[in-house]
Amino acid sequence: MEDQTTLKNLIAAFFETDASQISPEFLLSGPRLSSSSARYTLEAAIRRKLGRSAPEVHTARTYGELEKALVGSSSHQPLTPAAAPKPAAMPDTQQTQISAEARPTTVFPMHNGLKCGVDIETAEGMPQAEDYWTHSFYAENFTQKELAYCQMQHNPRLHFAARWCAKEAAKKCIADLLAEPMISIEVVRESSGAVHLIHHSPPGPRRLPLALSLSHSGNIAIAMVVGY
Repeated sequence: MEDQTTLKNLIAAFFETDASQISPEFLLSGPRLSSSSARYTLEAAIRRKLGRSAPEVHTARTYGELEKALVGSSSHQPLTPAAAPKPAAMPDTQQTQISAEARPTTVFPMHNGLKCGVDIETAEGMPQAEDYWTHSFYAENFTQKELAYCQMQHNPRLHFAARWCAKEAAKKCIADLLAEPMISIEVVRESSGAVHLIHHSPPGPRRLPLALSLSHSGNIAIAMVVGY
């Protein structure tokens, strides 16, 4: 019962409405959940409040479906420290010094020729935060280097949006990346200003066989990824 109340209050706060309005038929849609980043933000909030994973937030159409999946089934147990998602361990400086001229290491095989992924996001689609380092959405989806770079910019959320687009575009380009946590895909900015993508996995960081282009104008960011 306590978890149900917590979840209902969390959904009400997220949709900026009164908890009395949250019924089983309440639709998890509309402008508030119009982007993938919004779903991840809600998932991070549920994980923080209930202490359990919430992949159903990406597929549930109504509050009733989400509540049943999270607190109405014995199969969804609180995460143990070992099972809880952890930010990808960042390699030391020597490990991350990947030469821009080095031939990319293919982490995932490319099939059926050239592939392309595109994603677009607004700065307002990124949650507001007093401290990006500790905010659950940013801490769970961006690496330490990405956090540091974006916070040094005039409009941090716009640059976070661009990197979010790059991660989404990479997943659209390589299906094998779909199950990977966002934090395991890192946008690396070279001294020349060019950018590329690195995948952090147990064997170590490897450059993805993808060409990346980022751009933003006003409050809109876009990324295009092409597999070669």
